[in-house]
Amino acid sequence: PAAVRLVLSAALVFALGARFVAAARAPRAEEGKVRGAALVYVLGYVVGLSVWAHDLVMAFSEGPVFTVVPAYYFMGAFLSGLAWVALNAAVRDVSGPDLRHDVGKLLFGFIVVWSYLLWALFLPTWYGNIPEEAAVLLRRWEGVAKPVTIAVLVAVFAWPFWLLFSERMKRRRATLAVGAATILLGLWGERFLLVVPSLHLHVGGIAVVLAALVALGVAGTFVLAMGARLGRE
Repeated sequence: PAAVRLVLSAALVFALGARFVAAARAPRAEEGKVRGAALVYVLGYVVGLSVWAHDLVMAFSEGPVFTVVPAYYFMGAFLSGLAWVALNAAVRDVSGPDLRHDVGKLLFGFIVVWSYLLWALFLPTWYGNIPEEAAVLLRRWEGVAKPVTIAVLVAVFAWPFWLLFSERMKRRRATLAVGAATILLGLWGERFLLVVPSLHLHVGGIAVVLAALVALGVAGTFVLAMGARLGRE
């Protein structure tokens, strides 16, 4: 059942995304139809990624279920997409200072939303102090996971929050590119933190090498696919 849900939810997300792109790129695109397709895609995106969060993250946790995880998961994915758009626009210099300022404001706003959802997960767990709930977070704050957790918090929130706070910094290509790239790297590490500490793995050298190769393979496939697409534009 989980595999079926994942396949169907992925098909839903990509089909609605393709429908929105087709509507937006039509020769005589109607604004109402584009907005409608965008709204349907966003709703499908939320539903689809919530299913992914349940089956790929929450299902592996031995502790109580945190109901904020689906929202936190799809918001992180949405933030990564926005950061990729900002990075691409800044590196390729396809946006002026005003557009970079608008993209920077969006990026700044959504890192605050992402951080708020993370805080909403942490605060009730901290003041409730129930061992079963606290254990889920403590596994991300012990051993080799702790420096990764600190790096994620700095990369996704603290550093870009400072970097993109002023209007002047948002308008700069270099600043926007660095902020977006840092967010992407931080969210890449955060995806590992969502799953790996729940698996109680006995990590050895071979496992680390295989995991690194898988991660590099996925990253390489993404770069090749996006590079080919960008090269045609």
